[in-house]
Amino acid sequence: MPQTIPANSMIMSPPSYVDHPHPSYYISVNMNCFTPTSYITTIRRGGWDGDFVGNFEMGISAFRKPNTVCFRDYECPLGEMLEQSSKMFRSVSYLWKSKSSLESTSLELYWEESTFAGSSVLSCFLGKEKMITNVVAKFIPSTFSRRPGRMASDLTRLEVSPQGHDYLDDIVVSVLVIERIRTSPNVLKDIPSSMLKELF
Repeated sequence: MPQTIPANSMIMSPPSYVDHPHPSYYISVNMNCFTPTSYITTIRRGGWDGDFVGNFEMGISAFRKPNTVCFRDYECPLGEMLEQSSKMFRSVSYLWKSKSSLESTSLELYWEESTFAGSSVLSCFLGKEKMITNVVAKFIPSTFSRRPGRMASDLTRLEVSPQGHDYLDDIVVSVLVIERIRTSPNVLKDIPSSMLKELF
């Protein structure tokens, strides 16, 4: 749910009917004061001062400052953790690769975009085999305008399978990054850097 205090923030909470809910995620977005065209999204668990999960910085100023992601206290260029691919007449897919300093192998999550009931849904698979048994999460953006009495099921939601609970931090951070990419204005990607300097 979007929040007004603090500004530019939201809380990702499990449904009220869940018996043993995972702690909520507290997500805030702030401008980089040194680079006003770049924004930092920070994710914490359990409260605004809770455990730091990660953050990522993206903006139209990537020609001067590369987009980055910090996860498990490891910061790197976004391209090292997320790969995007698209094929003609096929949906866009994303590969999220995360690795901690204590692990010898990395976790790979495959996100694939598809259209369902007028909404662009993201399905997350554990491993390369895109089978129903490997689906660990689905991200379903809302296609409805806000109205009094609107059901919670009509809001943007992230559905996570029991198997996906073991990878929840990866799922939450990766889908936030991907959705930021998907909703970024395409027109700005084609503007020459010289013109961006004049605009900003």
